[in-house]
Amino acid sequence: MGDHDKPILVIEDNDDVRQGLRVLLQLEGYTVFTATDGNEALATLRGGLDPCLLILDLAMPSMNGYDFRRQQLQDDRLARIPTIVCSGDGRVADKAEALGAVGFYKKPIEIDEFLQLIAAHC
Repeated sequence: MGDHDKPILVIEDNDDVRQGLRVLLQLEGYTVFTATDGNEALATLRGGLDPCLLILDLAMPSMNGYDFRRQQLQDDRLARIPTIVCSGDGRVADKAEALGAVGFYKKPIEIDEFLQLIAAHC
């Protein structure tokens, strides 16, 4: 089973952005699971999903990206899953570094750069 067979988990509260990312990644041949916030993402991961990559929005209601990342890093199995953070914030690079993310992108996304970032981990 190749790495490309492992799914990607998109954690994003905005319906349009979440569905857009799902469609984009599916067109590229990836299997995509989605979660609308950190709580749903943790439940999905603890339920056994083993993705090659997490795409994590930082600003979400309920459990935001920062709180999710803290929980993720406390769990050995989940901590090793590479995570890309996204934000509309101009300081997303600093935030990504502080969270130990493998990469980041700023909204609105630049599709080619985004897909290269994904391909580097899946």
